[in-house]
Amino acid sequence: MAMGYVGDQWTLDVKGYTVKTGYQLLQGQHPHVQWYKEVWDSWFLPKHPIIGWMIKQEALNLRDKLHRLNICGSNMCVICEKEPETHQHLFTQCEYSRTVVLLLDDWLSSALNGTVQGLPTRKNICRLVQITTWYTLWKERNSCRLDLVVRRPESLVKDIQRFVCMRVKMMLQEQWPASNEYSIWLRLRDTI
Repeated sequence: MAMGYVGDQWTLDVKGYTVKTGYQLLQGQHPHVQWYKEVWDSWFLPKHPIIGWMIKQEALNLRDKLHRLNICGSNMCVICEKEPETHQHLFTQCEYSRTVVLLLDDWLSSALNGTVQGLPTRKNICRLVQITTWYTLWKERNSCRLDLVVRRPESLVKDIQRFVCMRVKMMLQEQWPASNEYSIWLRLRDTI
């Protein structure tokens, strides 16, 4: 009799050892994360999901963490200087971030007005806007920290809109070269 891995233990098994059972043993159990699709998608540039993943894991070196480690003197937000700089604050609660998100929501609702709710492209665009916003806010925060200047939220929104339009155009040309989906890009572009 040969040895094999069945369930959660090695046993004497008639079938014997297989590469699959050995691989399963080495991999172990991993929890399934609910936010996977928010962060990883073929529509995203590779550097954007990495920042998105770090945000979801709360792994960015923000002032709150650096202050606790005695690396940084202040724990206040670099952009608004009103509250401690945490992941929650920087990406959802900061006045600056909220303004950027509100402007982008208005833009998206007018640009995607009339498109079918269940359309995969619509979901992709919304996720693309979210991940690009996170990445751009992170870059702006770092730029602000180094240059001591905060750009107006409208300027940041224009950068996000231009990037999203460029990426949507590229993805639509690649996936649906001769379809009505392309009109979505035209609407996005025309509303900037």
